[in-house]
Amino acid sequence: MEQDLYTLRRQIDQIDANMLALFTQRMEIAQAIGRSKQAQNLPIEDHTREQVMLQKIDATIKPELQVYAKQLQQLLISMAKEIQTY
Repeated sequence: MEQDLYTLRRQIDQIDANMLALFTQRMEIAQAIGRSKQAQNLPIEDHTREQVMLQKIDATIKPELQVYAKQLQQLLISMAKEIQTY
């Protein structure tokens, strides 16, 4: 049983490493988007885009995980907007 737990935790560790690399990439792109918006005098917030992003979750994530996926997506949106203001 302990080996199974060890193996599962190693899998989580690998997934976490991948997620952090993707998160870094996402935030760098969000910064670039912020610069583009600033250059075009566009607002940071785009509620239509945010709603589309959240609606995609309904079509792609298992129903029992949707609430968690939406929380994660909302956090990512919030952080992206914050970094775009720098």
